Amino acid sequence: MFSESLYKSLFEDKLQAIDDCLRAMVRTLPCPKPTRDWVWDVVSSGRRFRPLLMFIVHEGFGGSWRTVLKLSCGVELLHKASLIHDDIVDGDASRRGKPAVWKTHGRETAIILGDLLIGQAFVLAADSLAASRELSIRAYHRFAEIVRDTSVGELLDLGITDTVGPKAIETMLRLKSGTLVAASMELGAAAAGASAIEREICWKTGEHLGVAFQIRNDINNVNGVDITSKCRLGTDLEQKRQNYVTSAFTEANVGPERLAVLTEHERTELLHSASAQMNRHLQEASAWISRLPESEMQQTLLAVVDSASADWFWINRD
Repeated sequence: MFSESLYKSLFEDKLQAIDDCLRAMVRTLPCPKPTRDWVWDVVSSGRRFRPLLMFIVHEGFGGSWRTVLKLSCGVELLHKASLIHDDIVDGDASRRGKPAVWKTHGRETAIILGDLLIGQAFVLAADSLAASRELSIRAYHRFAEIVRDTSVGELLDLGITDTVGPKAIETMLRLKSGTLVAASMELGAAAAGASAIEREICWKTGEHLGVAFQIRNDINNVNGVDITSKCRLGTDLEQKRQNYVTSAFTEANVGPERLAVLTEHERTELLHSASAQMNRHLQEASAWISRLPESEMQQTLLAVVDSASADWFWINRD
């Protein structure tokens, strides 16, 4: 498992390179400076988890991480765009202790800013893989899948489904969160020339990681860890969202107004099922990683999986 200090020291140069690439990208946007400033405010912070996963597998299969720097930033832009749109849909007025984009600039502008990031993500993919038509097509296809799947996942999250149960929740989580992480890893592997089997391992690993991380995010929504994400507890319960956490709380007739008075034991009991599902997906991710040859890449990915249960991994990050 990584500690926070080890995580930062191992990836410091990569994190700085991502920031520098995004800053340079913002400067070239064909829009007025105030708009570029708004974009930078959106993309200037974050855990950069998905780009780092791309780097890990790309290097693991023999590539140089700087080769996929722009591509990884494209993935980060798709992620940020999804957060902008998600806050509008949820009506969340704040994120990470700051007003949500739509609260600062209005819903119309926020929607367009999210769309701008999506378009720019494809531009970065084109710039990154211009030398390979095959890889460019793969990247465009994956980026389009990310936009499609996160949108369908968001629709399912809104309750537009005939059946709400474990199967529907799993489908929603896989589409809303799994595809983005899976595509990040699979593209990193593909750009390094990985085989079809190796790419599948990366895809399956990322898919399970993405689902596990979303479940942990849902748990955080009621347990007080990373409270700055939405700035108050129980927003999913308030909005009647369907996930493993809200299902358990609703079944027990526990609403958002009771969160503050729950004992630690009561909260743990209510979160037992969701925690079990998160751990199941983390175990599945580890099982897929174990199919890779023993290597530094394998050990790093296993450490990332182990770190997913640590509170520091979640506080003040997107």
